[in-house]
Amino acid sequence: MCGRRERTVAVLALVSQLSLDPVAALEAHQLEARALLYSGDLLGAHAKLTEAARAIEVVSSELASLTLSEATFACHSGGLVRLATETSEAAYRLAPPSETAMLVATVALAGTRYLAGEQRNALELLDTVWPALEAADPLGSLHLVQAPVLMLSYAERFDQARSLLAKVLDAARSHGAAQPLCLALVASAQLEFRAGNWPRGLAAASEAARLSEETGQHPVLFYALCAAAQFDAVHGRERECRARVDRAFAMAQAFMGDAAYVVRGYPLAMLLLPRSKHDAVIDLLEPVHRDAVERGVMDTTIWPWHGDLFEAYVRTGRRDDARRFLSAYEHHARASGIATQCAVIDRCYALLCETTELDELFARALAWHRRGRSRFEEARTNLAYGERLSRAGRRVDARTPLRSALSAFEQLGAPLWAGMATRELQATGERHHRTGVFDTEGRLTPRELEVALAVADGQTNQQVATSLFLSLKTVEFHLRSIYRKLGIRSRSELARLVGEQDERFVTRSITI
Repeated sequence: MCGRRERTVAVLALVSQLSLDPVAALEAHQLEARALLYSGDLLGAHAKLTEAARAIEVVSSELASLTLSEATFACHSGGLVRLATETSEAAYRLAPPSETAMLVATVALAGTRYLAGEQRNALELLDTVWPALEAADPLGSLHLVQAPVLMLSYAERFDQARSLLAKVLDAARSHGAAQPLCLALVASAQLEFRAGNWPRGLAAASEAARLSEETGQHPVLFYALCAAAQFDAVHGRERECRARVDRAFAMAQAFMGDAAYVVRGYPLAMLLLPRSKHDAVIDLLEPVHRDAVERGVMDTTIWPWHGDLFEAYVRTGRRDDARRFLSAYEHHARASGIATQCAVIDRCYALLCETTELDELFARALAWHRRGRSRFEEARTNLAYGERLSRAGRRVDARTPLRSALSAFEQLGAPLWAGMATRELQATGERHHRTGVFDTEGRLTPRELEVALAVADGQTNQQVATSLFLSLKTVEFHLRSIYRKLGIRSRSELARLVGEQDERFVTRSITI
């Protein structure tokens, strides 16, 4: 599109009215709905698609189901859970059991139930169609990959998510398909953020933002900006984080309305919490909580800000507010069965508990973490444990969890959080000397990081140029800069360094 949304919609509306072929009319309605969707009119897009589904149902229940599934995915973008529930259930009822429509409708229904806080049921639905998802054309329907990958990532089923993503990334790069590639890169960034493989996640987010900007894919650019802002936040880059958040927030207001506050809330809270700006965290996250409840978004994993708001309440002395919030939050987190969510709930109770209960509650939280796959949240739990032990006068006991927290924060590249752990350790009487870790993020630019990871994976310069849509000379220029900054001379040395970095992010197997 060229930004002439009104003209596009008018022409497509005329086509749908004049067409005698119901399938051609449906295609015009779908294009008109996508024009509305890209301009931010989610409700208009949903109405147009449901109208088209009713018209085509007498001709083809399969096409009607596919159209309603597309309307459901539009609702997901704005967190319109109640509307998505009605629409996805209708799509599922209409889908012929052996058709592609059933696969798409199942994914749409799973996504809706995930947002509604029914994560177990959502994942069970995905499991019923997993063989079909693996066999599906990776470039055939973007929703068939992006929605399952994100749900699997949020549920910490990283291996399954990566297997789907790898097919899309390979196919998109080989066919030069920019939109599927950008969406897959955003999903990859979200996955690696949660898995703790932050250099690869940052590279994916940076590439997605660059490509979507260059190809004019502004809806995809929004998601790329959000993903990149998370990395900016945990790496302590406030200026870059706020710039990306402000731009994404302005874009989100067009199609998310009040729900756009979540775009600002989670990344900025990650910046403010380690700086002890807890009142500001509350100001950011309370509107997010209110809007989520109003929209029926009960999921606690997509934007995992719930533990942050609770902690801010506790640290500002608002313990009654913390208890009320925890009682409302706990049910959905426990019901998810996701280990990290359960660990955070126990951490919340440990922040409120009496001194005599400290060891029991933190031990329970850390046991959940051992089954989970978030090193960042586990480090936060160890930090909180050490802090409470130190305040209770058990300074020697506090050093063990604080050392674990500090080591994890340093390896992840979270300097603000590492600073908190260092200060707590010093308060116990221990002096800490920073360990030498391979910190690519701190030395390399985002583009250099993209090139470094591709070369370390064994790609030739020409392959890197093709896969990243760069010129060969640009790749060679970046590679020289990478060698100079890291003090190395060969591709084998680069592969070894990246391999050492990746080993720090190897995830444990999970059993829930």
